Amino acid sequence: MILKDIHYDQLRSAYRSIKDTRRRLQEMLSAADKEVSKYYHELEKKDIDELHYETFLTGLQKELRKRRVIKEELRGIQVIYLTTKETIENLNESLQRANKRSEKIKEQLNTDMTIYEVL
Repeated sequence: MILKDIHYDQLRSAYRSIKDTRRRLQEMLSAADKEVSKYYHELEKKDIDELHYETFLTGLQKELRKRRVIKEELRGIQVIYLTTKETIENLNESLQRANKRSEKIKEQLNTDMTIYEVL
């Protein structure tokens, strides 16, 4: 394996990890939204007199705070994800061009030496 391939694989691995983290946070946000919706449905269905205000409001507040934490974490990961995705896409194109040039030069110089033979 050539040195550039090692680093390229490391970048792709980091991108996959970021993408997976983003997916898990999106799932957590969806679950948090469902929990908040349960409170809204309870509020909608019951008469005001039937609600235990303190318990209801404390539970709703707790769920809203959890949701906020998830959203803020997702916001940061989203920036990293989008930047990394664009970088990987640009890198793919650039590496293809560089590989074509390298092959052409190897043919012109009639060599198949690798970096490991130089090191």
